[in-house]
Amino acid sequence: STLKRLSKFAISNGGFLFSTPSDISSLKLLESINTCAYKVSSGLFTNIPLIEQISIINKPIILSVGMAKEEEIKKILEFLNKYKVDNYALLHCVSLYPAKYEQLNLNFIDKLKNTYKVITGYSDHSDGDLACLAAISMGAKIIEKHFTIDKNFSNFRDHAISADYKELK
Repeated sequence: STLKRLSKFAISNGGFLFSTPSDISSLKLLESINTCAYKVSSGLFTNIPLIEQISIINKPIILSVGMAKEEEIKKILEFLNKYKVDNYALLHCVSLYPAKYEQLNLNFIDKLKNTYKVITGYSDHSDGDLACLAAISMGAKIIEKHFTIDKNFSNFRDHAISADYKELK
């Protein structure tokens, strides 16, 4: 399958494959190719059954908190603690396409790090790389930037704000 080829390619080039399962069946598919970590998107952040199944697998989890309220963040972290999961990180994210610089609230990276004492990162939906560089300077250890091979692929703004090969390199 394409996923198996991607995984082999990543490993042969010194990397690894991690992915975002959207449901239990896609989690099982990703497990079948031995994905090394899982990302939980902002839209799935409160999906307890999915997070429970990922927790049972006991691989690193990257959780995007883009649409979460602070009470929800606390609830999910309590849930992870219940399952004795300690290999996770929280990504700050503004779930807008595109997110304007004045909407990014990068100070929230520091708040996540200091409040929850976890590895923090940033999932970027802004144009260019300035926000990613600023997030790194604010302590982000993980950066997520969307990638596209064609910025004009569709009318969905995600392709237009995604990094192409030259920009990502």
